[in-house]
Amino acid sequence: MILAALLGLSTAEARKTSNLRKLQGNSDRKMKAPCTLVLRLEQFEDHSDAYEWDCELDPSDGAGVVSFPDRKFKKDEFESGASTLFGDVTIDKNGKATIKGNPVFGRREKNNNSRNLAVLGDRSVLAIRVVGLDIATTASETVISEEIFGTTGADQFNLKTGYTQCSNGDLNFLPTPDEPARSITNGVYTVFLNENISGLTNSELQTKVVNQATADLGTLNTQFDHVMLCLPPIAGFGGIAYAYVNWYLSVYKDAWCNYPSAQLHEIGHNIGLAHSNEGTTTYADQTGMMGYSYSSDEGPRQCFNNAKNWQLGWYADRRATATPLTASWDGDLVGFAEVNSIPATSDQVILLKVEGDDVDYYVGFNRKVGINSGTQEGGNQVTIQSRPLGTGYAESILVAKLSAGGTYVISNFAGELVTIEVLSINTASVPGVASVRVYKDSEP
Repeated sequence: MILAALLGLSTAEARKTSNLRKLQGNSDRKMKAPCTLVLRLEQFEDHSDAYEWDCELDPSDGAGVVSFPDRKFKKDEFESGASTLFGDVTIDKNGKATIKGNPVFGRREKNNNSRNLAVLGDRSVLAIRVVGLDIATTASETVISEEIFGTTGADQFNLKTGYTQCSNGDLNFLPTPDEPARSITNGVYTVFLNENISGLTNSELQTKVVNQATADLGTLNTQFDHVMLCLPPIAGFGGIAYAYVNWYLSVYKDAWCNYPSAQLHEIGHNIGLAHSNEGTTTYADQTGMMGYSYSSDEGPRQCFNNAKNWQLGWYADRRATATPLTASWDGDLVGFAEVNSIPATSDQVILLKVEGDDVDYYVGFNRKVGINSGTQEGGNQVTIQSRPLGTGYAESILVAKLSAGGTYVISNFAGELVTIEVLSINTASVPGVASVRVYKDSEP
């Protein structure tokens, strides 16, 4: 059955064919300008993951990204969105690039369109539905809009409400405004592909969708802060979703576009967040959304861990830093879900950073209420994550979940023994409070 015909392909779509041909070309072509390397992180339903380095083409070379099937770069080899590649590179019409010889690597101070992928303020989002001759995204535009933006209010936990509530209003993802002339409604647009697509891989389909959307609407990443591709359930999409770090694009396999944990996770990569691990297991920190995702429509209602909240710049007026090598720290922690219940004159904090070692430790009270009522791990406990120094892209590790009376001992904190101790936890009060002390062994 020809789905595109049933959906009434308009003459406007037919007129866009020439634009598409100009973008993708009919034969192999040489790269004309350096491309910008972007790290693609993909998650699978069995909680495993994979990565690839793709490259954002310069406008002189067309639209979208190219992949390097004959090269495997290291995961930490470049800075996503900043490192560049150029050389004797041939690009085919399916978005695959072949590198001859040794490429030259460089760096851009800003990405191609000089956008700032901020972690504060308002961000515009366009979701794209896909219709081919033999298969289409299952959900309608109306359903996709509701599941991502809560357009009518029927869907209460989604990308839009999740980020707004988790950041206490600091970061808001909003549907791009309606444009009837371009068939953009409630933040959603449908791309029609006049060919069979069920046999394609996710990368091949991504290239075709981006090319067609660019032919229809113009360059995407100069108009929309984020673009979410809701692809049909093709067999060649082995994972459930993936996104590019410090870039505008995220991609979902059919129904996963509707699940809030996948939405918040993948957009988290767009704004520079890495995975949240526990021990040596990727995704295993389930205190927040940068662990693995769930096939659930209205949950789990949880946000981000302490390290991620600090990196994002949220709760800036409710932070403290402990330097146990010079002085002990005593104070009260409140969960971010109850930040608005903290008295204005109180010195209670949401986030505590313990610094002075070759990694930083982030301490918080994982209060299981409100927007965080569905946290999957460490609920109503004090949780501690470690991560490399700084606030750039880096994976965090959950190292402790402490109840009242619990301690976490760092045996070699710059050569000293440092203890993080939970003196008490009170969940009967509003806000709930965890009293914490941080000290080195010589001053208990």
